[in-house]
Amino acid sequence: MHRSDASTSQSIMLFIDSLGSGGAQRQLVTLANALGKSGQKVYLVTYYPFWHFKSHVHEADVEMIYLPRGTKFDVAFIFRLAKLLYRLKPDVILSYLFTPNVLVRLARLLYWRKCKVVTSERNIDLQRSRSRLMVEKLLSPLSDVIVTNAQATRRMLVDNRVCSEQKITVIPNGVDTSGYTALTQEQRGTLRQQFAIRPDSFLILLPGRIQAQKNHISLLRALTQLPDVVSRCELLFVGDVIDTGLKHELEAFIEKELPGLSVHFNGQCDDMNAVYEIADLVVLPSLFEGLPNVVIEAMYKSKLIAVSDTSDNAAIIEDGVSGFIHDVNDDQALAGIIMQALNLDEAQASSIRKAAHEAFNRHYTVDAMCEKYLAVFAAKVVLIGGYPPPVGGNSVHIQRLARSLVAHDIRCHVVDPYSGDSGDSGDSGDAAPDDAGVVVHRVGGRGILSLLQAGWKARTLNPDIVHMHVSAMERFVYAGPVLLLLMGMNKKLLLTIHSGSFVKKYESQGGLKRWFSVRFLRRFDGLITVNAEQKDALIRSGCEASRITTIPAYLPPDVEGSDAIDAVIAQARSDNKCLLVTSGYGLPLYGYEKIIQSLIDNPDLAEQVRLVICLYNTYDEAYIQDFKQKMDVLGDAVLFRGLPSAEFAYLLKHASVYVRATDRDGDAVAIREANSFGVSVVASSIVARPEFCLLFDLASSESLTAAIKQGLNHREQAQSADNFQRLAEVYFSEHTLPVTN
Repeated sequence: MHRSDASTSQSIMLFIDSLGSGGAQRQLVTLANALGKSGQKVYLVTYYPFWHFKSHVHEADVEMIYLPRGTKFDVAFIFRLAKLLYRLKPDVILSYLFTPNVLVRLARLLYWRKCKVVTSERNIDLQRSRSRLMVEKLLSPLSDVIVTNAQATRRMLVDNRVCSEQKITVIPNGVDTSGYTALTQEQRGTLRQQFAIRPDSFLILLPGRIQAQKNHISLLRALTQLPDVVSRCELLFVGDVIDTGLKHELEAFIEKELPGLSVHFNGQCDDMNAVYEIADLVVLPSLFEGLPNVVIEAMYKSKLIAVSDTSDNAAIIEDGVSGFIHDVNDDQALAGIIMQALNLDEAQASSIRKAAHEAFNRHYTVDAMCEKYLAVFAAKVVLIGGYPPPVGGNSVHIQRLARSLVAHDIRCHVVDPYSGDSGDSGDSGDAAPDDAGVVVHRVGGRGILSLLQAGWKARTLNPDIVHMHVSAMERFVYAGPVLLLLMGMNKKLLLTIHSGSFVKKYESQGGLKRWFSVRFLRRFDGLITVNAEQKDALIRSGCEASRITTIPAYLPPDVEGSDAIDAVIAQARSDNKCLLVTSGYGLPLYGYEKIIQSLIDNPDLAEQVRLVICLYNTYDEAYIQDFKQKMDVLGDAVLFRGLPSAEFAYLLKHASVYVRATDRDGDAVAIREANSFGVSVVASSIVARPEFCLLFDLASSESLTAAIKQGLNHREQAQSADNFQRLAEVYFSEHTLPVTN
């Protein structure tokens, strides 16, 4: 399901200190424009009156909001920000930089509507301040996702135990190239004159603020090792002077050590396209970085680039292929790179420039950045329940639901709390997607403990929507409150009740237990029942009807044949018989012996059908052996164990009648599957059944026989609809997060 199927667009609030001249500000404005252009409702909120990038904002797509803040002790600003949130009602909040990240998370404590809070850490130097690192550790639980623009920043956060690795997403910067154009040789010559650069000099550009981080002195020291070529070179430093003392030190070093070198301190430049156009080599010898915009801008401009091996620079630039890498403060290595760049022939230089430009197009476009942010903003769904193997009605439903979500570009994980019950030791680490792209986490443990383990695992996955599936409500009611606490705040919590005995057990509870159950169920944002009987019982107990949706647990099955099933079908056709299929756990409640006995007692009916029994999941071997002896009387009855759901669907598709002889039941998936194939369904009247079923009295063998005969002479029109769209409407109703394209 694409966004248009679930929601028109997202309401996104972008939050930063100002629109002053800075890399983070430029990135957020670029992102705001891209999100607005993609159809999102975008608010760009600032609190300081610096407007360098204001003219870059596309006001037709982005609404700018100025929310003044006083001093850093302006505590009331938190309340004003929360008030703004209530007015805007954003689906997503994205903040850039340390202080805005702090402010938006504190305001979130006062904002009770569901929304996703995404904070972005832009620089690796957070670890240089113990106080900032401690604040980030304390407040990181209030972020649903933390975005970094570099893998190195992600490693820093994880290594300092700021948050779990699962909470962090790396999204590289994207560069808006609309203002970058290629110039003619004549135009470049004119620009060199304007910058007072000689037409024949080898121009080395260092685009970075005058401050210690950018390490200008390393470039100067490197050039002192190249006395024979200094006269051929000129330096251009572009960037604000943050540290005037450092600038004086650099000027003194140049005067003493490089008197023959022309060095231009240009300050802030609004036309970076011109600067890149006249440069021969772009150098960034920084001590530390996040993801430097200037490097990826230079890549787009197809420049020769030399960078220090800090942060993600070595991942951005492939040494010797798309640029050059040197160790931090390795002046000799940097000198060697400058000499190598000076001596490249045109073919070599062209190859490196082309590789840099191609790498930019693969990773650092605005469209790529916007798409990745939209993927982060989109809802992540975690399903809690069984997942095959072993096969069961509920686990098959969850498998189909998860695969449908993934097929519609919705991120989905499944946490299976029952793997311990099946002898599976569980999967405590990161799980890999299965062949359909569903990530399944199997937790060990048994009973209530397994549910609590599943809750903790689901919490670490940082979902937006948690959809729990239960059959044993009596066990779940005790573990559920703790499980909800583990889920934390700001998640949409849904519960589907599959149990066939739910109504009887629920209404037979004592007063105190029932009171507790009702209050527990009210904690969910939505309850999904598989039949109207369950919904009516919940309403009678005091649950709000508006929060209950009845959706049968049917989703279209995959169909896959097998040699064994083909052999059964062929033999039945050869004998001029119809297939009579039944299925379920290998337990007495499924009434297999009743079906077998009905055929034994009616030889004429037995001559018309071939009985196929499909067992899965749980087996009472004594009971199975007992009814197998009766099967032998029929002569050609078939017993399958653990048939994959796709093969069972293939068998069911070729059946004439499906029989459900249970003494308790929910909304059986197999019943609706049979109907979807146009197969007649015969079912016990012990619970409310779909209207297409032919019902029989479980206490009457004659009633069962008559219903089977009727089914053989009646081909039901398919009524079972694909319920995925209805589930999606529950997931993505108003004020929840829409899906991604």
